[in-house]
Amino acid sequence: AIGHVRRLRMLFAYARRQVDVTHLPARHDLIAVHHRDNVIVPGIGAGVAAPRRAVALAFGHDLPASATAEWPLARERLDAGIANGVEKGAILALYDHPDAKDADAIGHGRVIEANATEARISPLREYPCPVVDGNIQCRTGGAEITARARYARLLEPPLDFAFSVSAPRASPKAPEALRARAKEVFQSLRAAGAETKALRGRVHFADENPDFVWQVTAEGFRIAPDGSDLSKLDVGAAVDLTGAEPIDEIKAKTTRILLRAYRVERLRRQAVKDAEGVSEKPRLRVAFDALPRAYDEKLGKCVAVPETTMKPVEGALVAEPCMHVRINVTNAGPASRFVSLFLIDHDWNFIDLCKEAGTDTTLAPGARRSCLLPYGKPLPGGSDFARYSLAILSTAQRPNVAARNFDDIKNLNNVEGAASRGVSDPFGFDDALTGIAEGRRSADKNAATVTLVEWDLDHRARR
Repeated sequence: AIGHVRRLRMLFAYARRQVDVTHLPARHDLIAVHHRDNVIVPGIGAGVAAPRRAVALAFGHDLPASATAEWPLARERLDAGIANGVEKGAILALYDHPDAKDADAIGHGRVIEANATEARISPLREYPCPVVDGNIQCRTGGAEITARARYARLLEPPLDFAFSVSAPRASPKAPEALRARAKEVFQSLRAAGAETKALRGRVHFADENPDFVWQVTAEGFRIAPDGSDLSKLDVGAAVDLTGAEPIDEIKAKTTRILLRAYRVERLRRQAVKDAEGVSEKPRLRVAFDALPRAYDEKLGKCVAVPETTMKPVEGALVAEPCMHVRINVTNAGPASRFVSLFLIDHDWNFIDLCKEAGTDTTLAPGARRSCLLPYGKPLPGGSDFARYSLAILSTAQRPNVAARNFDDIKNLNNVEGAASRGVSDPFGFDDALTGIAEGRRSADKNAATVTLVEWDLDHRARR
């Protein structure tokens, strides 16, 4: 039954793409889901609370080899399609015998067309695809491979969460040493080699219409959405640098913020997908309360303001320095869900705001979870506003299945102590989030639905 549900969902998604091509709104509309008139935030509950069948497994899964899906191939025509988990962009391993070992592939192919039940592939001259100027370039050709091949197995799902970033662009106040380091690191990251492996299929460099811009500022590097005015809004993955650090250290920290930008962008795209989906699952309600506070120059700290109380926020939240913000998430549906909350700060670090690590994240019907965000004192200089977001990751509760653990979301933060793994292997969280690499994770984990709620911190009061 699980397999049938998944196939029906994929067929529905495919059919909808054929008849309803929707242009996405501007970036700020995609993730700015502010609380207004007690609206229910969309996107929660769109996932199927069940493991996927072996037909969608990629190599490296935890199930026995006999569970690997295999489909007949006649030259470039594959007897499998979207209903089988084979989508455009997927990489297939090709075989001349149905009982061949995984390692005995005679070649590889890339899916260039896919409908519900069939797909067409193009043979690849080499795999993994080489990196040219920092970007993956899959060279097609080698028709003799598909002439010999009779069977295909899924090797790698399509990596459709990649984004493009520009070459470094320096602000007028950026020091010369940092500008020179940015150019040096950029050339190194664009070069083919093992050092760029973590970026492959996730981050590529392009100056024409990039998704993100590599900004060199007076404080360091920031990977910000294209079109951002950093004098007015702090947004994007950032790290403080002077240019005097060893080149290997700067390169490692730059890789970290590039991958963190990839993570936030992937969450954003997944949130859009979940919000567009038709959900039959429970939903969550998000609301804010705010308590204004003041900064005492003599005491050097934030203090309470007489006769002020925590009050509900009407309309969009705009926070101020020293303010206490209470975030309230309520399960407005009839069934329990596992719900994890993470704050994304203005440098795109992930913070366990509710201290949920190692705790039961179940949110029962009608239950509310509240987390306090205490903003600190105003700081001199900088932008007018800073962008903050709340990432809500939710899965349906199932009998005898423990809650998902999303602690790895913090492993790309600037603070080394917050990392649960090294940058060399940072994608356990991403690959387990939505099932894009289902075979590389335990079969009993649910796909999570994502909602991003954003607001701004107004720094202008400090001037």
